[in-house]
Amino acid sequence: MTKCCFWQSGEKEMAITFGEVLTDLDWEIEYQFDPASVPRDFRKQYLVEQAKHKLKKLLDRQITRHEKDSKKIDELRRKAYTGLFEEQRDNRETKGHLAEKMVRNFLKKIAIDLNLSLEVFEADVHQDVEDKIDFVLRRRSYDRGVKVEEGEVKQDLGIQFTIDMRIDTEFRKRKQLERAKRLGSELNLDDLVLVRIDLNDLVIPAIRDWEKEKPPGGPDRFLPSAIKRKIFFELLANIFTPKEIETAWQRVENK
Repeated sequence: MTKCCFWQSGEKEMAITFGEVLTDLDWEIEYQFDPASVPRDFRKQYLVEQAKHKLKKLLDRQITRHEKDSKKIDELRRKAYTGLFEEQRDNRETKGHLAEKMVRNFLKKIAIDLNLSLEVFEADVHQDVEDKIDFVLRRRSYDRGVKVEEGEVKQDLGIQFTIDMRIDTEFRKRKQLERAKRLGSELNLDDLVLVRIDLNDLVIPAIRDWEKEKPPGGPDRFLPSAIKRKIFFELLANIFTPKEIETAWQRVENK
């Protein structure tokens, strides 16, 4: 895990990774880099990711603003778009959305910093409401020069993530996913899966601990190690083999 640069806040200084810098954009934390010590390629890539992040936010706002007033969709979907629009307008997020962001960015950081054969993509609000996708896991075809056997694992996986552990919620969400599968997704995914992890008592304390100083890496750095392991194994279960997941996790622990 390569440290890209050093973060300074007052008298505090710590080495940070490229994955931490990039995922901090989701927490509205932006960095200014010293051209004398930070490579130009890194600074250039950061500016590209920063621009993409801002454009996605604008797109999401445009979609929710349009769809919440649309007469072409049913009341349930209009209510979903309206709720997302109000979150954007008021600059607030539900506990569930905060948990989703923490989980997604935790996995994205690992994928970047350990150079795993994995990419993590956030869904836009249209994909969230219409396709029931919170984010997408994409396994790259090659891992250290060894081609993945066709059919061994899925390559593109849509994830619907929830911290709501109630049985009726699980039933409702599984029905939504089945409907989304029947209708198909413009993302041409291999599968859609529901992942349920109980973070209800952990999200807000992690956010509060992080907000005291807002160190690089986001609030997920304050989640317990056992929970991080559970997130890692359950999210990757449908896209990597058990042996591959265990090997990758050992790399995480070593770093």
